[in-house]
Amino acid sequence: MTKHTALWHNFSRPNCYDLTPYDETIVMDTDYIVGNNHLLKCFQSNADFLINKDAEYINYQHREDLIDKNVSDSSIPMYWATVFFFRKTKKMKTFFELIKHIKNNWSFYRFTYQIIGQNYRNDHSFSIAIHMLNDFEETNWPMNLPGKLYYITDRDDVIHFDGSWKLMLSIDTKKYYPCKVNGMDLHIMNKLALNRAIMYDRWIKEEQV
Repeated sequence: MTKHTALWHNFSRPNCYDLTPYDETIVMDTDYIVGNNHLLKCFQSNADFLINKDAEYINYQHREDLIDKNVSDSSIPMYWATVFFFRKTKKMKTFFELIKHIKNNWSFYRFTYQIIGQNYRNDHSFSIAIHMLNDFEETNWPMNLPGKLYYITDRDDVIHFDGSWKLMLSIDTKKYYPCKVNGMDLHIMNKLALNRAIMYDRWIKEEQV
């Protein structure tokens, strides 16, 4: 497998409340693939905020090191900002203002919550803001999104899409095994492979016209 370095621009999350013209909004990464209608259930909920507290790597039996439950070894629970739902309420406005504050003072919060990596991550800032709004305790707010958050890493490859996603999942740096995914929401972190599969699918459809 050829290695590439992809640019990662994902810093607009704190501005979601200001940017959306809607009272109810689902926000997701552009590499998050929707494979079913589970997210529609968000609009039937009375919750002001729904987000995944757990994420599962679909190749977890070979990569248990990728299971993140907390933002650091001795810190708070991790929430995943990959996809989430919110309503425009006073509490959510406060939440996003707090996210901006955390982002602008990231060095302080990274040290306070014992986060090893230096790079700013939305997952971390969302987790910290949730912890603070809950008076630094674990509560039932926010609730989980309907369905589970599954993902593959940038070490995994996307072969093509023909109604199902054909993947090659890494066991180690040299070994891969094939996998087919259908009807599942999936966060594909290998953006180059995802784009290649999309462009190939588009080319095939154009050739068939």
